[in-house]
Amino acid sequence: MILGADIGGTFTDLVWWTGQQLLTYKLSTTPAQPEDALLTGIEHLGAARPDVLLVHGSTIATNAFLERTGARVLLITTAGFADVLEIARQNRANIYDARAPKPQPLVPRELRIEAHERLDAEGNALEPLSDAEIARIARTVAEQRPEAIAICLLHAYANPAHEQRLSEALRAASPFVYCSSAIDPAYREYERMCTTVLNAYVAPRVAEYLERLRMRVSGPFRLIGSHGGRETSNALERPANMILSGPAGGVMGAVAVSRAAGESEIISLDMGGTSTDVALIPGSPLMSRETLLEGLPLRAPMLDITTIGAGGGSIARLDRGGALVVGPQSAGAIPGPACYGRGGTRFTVTDAHLLLGHLLPEAFLGGRMTLDAHAARATAETANLGRTDDVRAFASGVIAVANAAMERAIRGVAARKGYDPADFTLFCFGGSGGLHAIELARALGMRGILVPRLAGVLSALGMVLADTLCSARASLLRELAEITEAELTARFAQVAAECEQRLLADGYSLEQIQVSPELELRYRGQSYELAIPWRANREATAAAFHREHERRFGYADRERAIEAVNIAVTVRGVNAGFSLPELAAGEPAAPMRTVEAWFGEQPHATEVYLLSALARDQRITGPALLAGDYTTVLLPPGTIGQIDRFGNVRVSLRN
Repeated sequence: MILGADIGGTFTDLVWWTGQQLLTYKLSTTPAQPEDALLTGIEHLGAARPDVLLVHGSTIATNAFLERTGARVLLITTAGFADVLEIARQNRANIYDARAPKPQPLVPRELRIEAHERLDAEGNALEPLSDAEIARIARTVAEQRPEAIAICLLHAYANPAHEQRLSEALRAASPFVYCSSAIDPAYREYERMCTTVLNAYVAPRVAEYLERLRMRVSGPFRLIGSHGGRETSNALERPANMILSGPAGGVMGAVAVSRAAGESEIISLDMGGTSTDVALIPGSPLMSRETLLEGLPLRAPMLDITTIGAGGGSIARLDRGGALVVGPQSAGAIPGPACYGRGGTRFTVTDAHLLLGHLLPEAFLGGRMTLDAHAARATAETANLGRTDDVRAFASGVIAVANAAMERAIRGVAARKGYDPADFTLFCFGGSGGLHAIELARALGMRGILVPRLAGVLSALGMVLADTLCSARASLLRELAEITEAELTARFAQVAAECEQRLLADGYSLEQIQVSPELELRYRGQSYELAIPWRANREATAAAFHREHERRFGYADRERAIEAVNIAVTVRGVNAGFSLPELAAGEPAAPMRTVEAWFGEQPHATEVYLLSALARDQRITGPALLAGDYTTVLLPPGTIGQIDRFGNVRVSLRN
């Protein structure tokens, strides 16, 4: 039995596969102690049992980084390289802004220690690391009393010996010692150093959280990584892998549901209470091995997800020039939108939908929360500064601004990867996704929409279905034509060996383990590379690189030498999973009642259906509200929704 749990900024979602059925629950997040809501939900479901595996996504690492509440980290690096974190790269995000600030490093200058040692690019010792130097560094570290230690020596990716000796000597100073040769054994000094520091920075906070869970959870548990898979039992080896754990679970849930429903090319849009996450899925999820977090690089395998500050709790306001702005500030779980009745005084996207008749006040959270329309109206009158007496026009404007932000995000995600949104179906989930799905898909010219039956808890479902993943990489820095296939095969096996051992230790058999090798390739003279799956021989892999380069950048130079920069492997422990439950055939459900809802500037008599009562193959003509326990699907006039065999809502936007 497996329980998936996603702790978001506003709500905590749970899905429990008992072996025979799926049980779900959703409740408000408890920000001060995130595990409190999680444990309350587990108790409600009756899943507090030692035979239930908890698979969990958390924002602990994310919050520690964003709020700068991580550990006091001490960095040890090669003499002369202590300022690499400050110097960073020459590229600038705002190239024409002479005053654009650089991102602040997580380790201040006074906490960076220089070690007198030096390796060349091949890993040969130009200046050996002496025992006396190790003793000196150990004394200095002890005086500083750090919470965590990051070690990043020059060219340690080629030879980890110096880092390993330092690590052994410093274990007494902190239980959290991270070596770049273990965290990110690839060249590019700045990125490798930032990644190692970031892991050290969040590690103590993640460890504290895990210890609290161990004391209160009766069964085993695993964390979800940013790559969309379960981490192995030793999650603290790379704690920064949790940075995008919740959104990653949502992408894996979207992949599972869309494939079962016969859709292979989707753009997923997860609109929750605090933010919206967008991912392009052209058959399979796209993976990135480097991302920027507030300007700081993190090199780790993670699903390619774009997050914007547009959720149901996003706050609407007028800026100094009188323009309407929505987000990125959020009302969060406490106090939440004004309509939650918890003392919120800021008008949000959820308040706007309530005033427009898009939500049933008495049916929120399965009837466990009643929304307060009077509080939403009063807050709207304050938020628009009295410039209009028509609060519905103001609410419509808030929805339009939020939609515009999400539309820009979707266009940007597709354009960066060389795709056209019109070739995709919009897969919307999260508590708020179904309210915006059709308007967004229309604006983008997409084929249609698909809203899953479990839209409000889909990230938790993805965690239940996720495989266990372990990734590793190593530098090559050689021309592809110079490396024999036998040598590459041996290197792939060498890099994969440690991951395979971790999965075997977690209880997987060799038959359940799959290894997916990749080469990170570039044309000679280029600065950055593309990750290409290994195609059994060099020629096929090179041809795949040329094709991908042409698709992404518009050209390919098939006569130019190709450099193999890194090799990478993803080792997967395949979980048995289960088939998604299907709806039985039955009579079409009748509408519960008719309400007045606003679409554009016009009110419409709108039929309300209970989402869970809709029958397989039932067709519903808009305007209509399909009200579920944790989500609502909005069908504007002129649209027709159809329920598929899994209970998903489909709308085709093309004849």
